[in-house]
Amino acid sequence: MSTVQYGIPESEKPSPPATCWRSAATGEPQRLVIDFQREREYGGLVVRWDPDRRPQAVEIRLSRDGSDWHTCFSADQGVGDETHVYLPGAASRFVCLDLRESTRREGFGIVHFEVRPHDFSRSINDFFSAIAQRTRAGLYPKYLLGRQTYWTPVGTGEDVTQALFNEEGMVEVDKGTFSIEPFLFIDGRLITWADVLPTQTLEQGYLPIPSSHWQAGDLTLRTTAFATGPCGASTLFIRYRLANDSDAARRVRLFAAIRPFQVTPTWQHWQRFGGVSQIGELAYESGTVWVNGCKRVIPITAPSQFGAATFDQGAITEHLQTGDLPSQERVQDAFGYASGALSFDLELPPHAAQEVYLAIPFGTVDPAQPASLCGGLSGAEQFRIAVSQWEDQLGGFDIRLPPAASGVVDTLKTAAAHILINRDGPALHPGPRRYSRSWIRDGALMGAALARVGRAGEGRDFIRWYAGFQAPDGNLPDCADRDGCEWLPEYDSWGELIFAVMDHYRFTGDGAFLAEMWPAVLKSVDYMERL
Repeated sequence: MSTVQYGIPESEKPSPPATCWRSAATGEPQRLVIDFQREREYGGLVVRWDPDRRPQAVEIRLSRDGSDWHTCFSADQGVGDETHVYLPGAASRFVCLDLRESTRREGFGIVHFEVRPHDFSRSINDFFSAIAQRTRAGLYPKYLLGRQTYWTPVGTGEDVTQALFNEEGMVEVDKGTFSIEPFLFIDGRLITWADVLPTQTLEQGYLPIPSSHWQAGDLTLRTTAFATGPCGASTLFIRYRLANDSDAARRVRLFAAIRPFQVTPTWQHWQRFGGVSQIGELAYESGTVWVNGCKRVIPITAPSQFGAATFDQGAITEHLQTGDLPSQERVQDAFGYASGALSFDLELPPHAAQEVYLAIPFGTVDPAQPASLCGGLSGAEQFRIAVSQWEDQLGGFDIRLPPAASGVVDTLKTAAAHILINRDGPALHPGPRRYSRSWIRDGALMGAALARVGRAGEGRDFIRWYAGFQAPDGNLPDCADRDGCEWLPEYDSWGELIFAVMDHYRFTGDGAFLAEMWPAVLKSVDYMERL
């Protein structure tokens, strides 16, 4: 394989500046001690290495007096272009770098050493935002640059979990987990979301099967996410369709990068949702990528290679910029932010297209459990099943409007699909992640919407479930979830319950359910009268 096609030729690699620090040209360990002359507070360190004189092992220690030292960073599997040290609330006078195992046995070199302020490590999200802002746009999620990215949920409508898909084609594969993100390597250059103007579509204009479209010259990448399967055993699929619109054959490398980032941005952080998400272990075994030992990424299309790197060895995008992958197929990262990628080498004839499919079962998996994937059907067959299932779920009603208003009906159908995707069993949630709780007022309105599109059963199940939280005196919580309920005095809970019960009855004529809920209705009225 030509290094000109998939890598950077030696003659084109940048030379380190003349001001960099270099140790003696020896294979012996070296020590560099930095004295600030007084104790100072800071939030982190950044070391940019001479690319030809990196250490294979490095230990960074801090001291207030030059006598008592404590280790704040240690790596023994190599380092990337830059080493970023997360040091919330650090204070010292001295910083010591112990360097071992020069990669070329020509000593060690540091191009740049930087002491970062407190905000650098205010939180782990701030830490990665600071790193992202030092690099080329496109190598990290857009929100780490302080830029909004929009997203949509992906699921079956029958399960209790869902994926998220953003406008750039990045997919968070389950609640609060890692994401998979596409990259292209074409003619010696890495193409990211920042190098294109992504556009988005839904299958048939309304089904909750989203796609992100990249146009890179005469090549088009379409990333699509969908899910199939029953509750408790459903699977997320990602399809990459690469089309060559030119008159000449093209050779392209597609990367599917597994990264420790969620789709929801840092400013939507709540509990474990929003921003970064830990990956402590990556392993490629028997055609499956294992993430943290409990999540599987299964390439239905055979990959050309898989490679992974620890955080200390550099983000996977650092390696992708050369068109290559790390040689390691298994890494363990003590810091907890490893990354990796599957590569697919595609030969595209003129005006032809190829598809690549990945499958990621929802939920966690026991590694000892035999791997069976939805009856062994192909990715294309799974896609047809997903389309058919959603057509059936949204086919219980028909609204006919003039063609100019067709978007109104499509929007209604998509909104109903999102209500189904976001629910957790009988609990209707106004959204995934940050809003994965049930409010009685939101649930009453969502139940009313579902009744109007032929899915009244889900509204009935919600009312019955929520009424179970009613106190003996008739009081009703404003909000509830799997962990229980909260009792903020928002003064609308009782009326919302009564509305929901009666609205369901008007649409269904279900007298038995009305009789079942009558005691809860009476207690709600009694409680309001006592206010």
